[in-house]
Amino acid sequence: KSHVSLFITHTTAPPLATMLPRFSRTLRINRTQLLRCFSTAPKYVSTRGGMEEMGFGDAVLQGLASDRGLMVPTHIPQFPKGAPEMWRGLSFQDLAFEVMKHFIPDSEIAEKDLKDIID
Repeated sequence: KSHVSLFITHTTAPPLATMLPRFSRTLRINRTQLLRCFSTAPKYVSTRGGMEEMGFGDAVLQGLASDRGLMVPTHIPQFPKGAPEMWRGLSFQDLAFEVMKHFIPDSEIAEKDLKDIID
């Protein structure tokens, strides 16, 4: 038992980036599909269903969907427990940042840049 505890405390998991190629080959899916499994930010689709999913940046640049539908997130991200209480009293800009960072992946707009855009 102590041997197992010692092993666990002194071993670190490999970074996700080094594990992705092995997982993708095993699961027979590409890296992009696999990364989507680990992302909590939603993709965006048309309300009319005539378009493929796309990232935040592409959805913003697209404006209206090509099928004339609105671009909406595939899911509503889960906010931290107690978020309304934590966010009470924030300025409009700070509140916008706290909400929007859950809809925009850091890989598309870094949090620092998002904060600068909102401010």
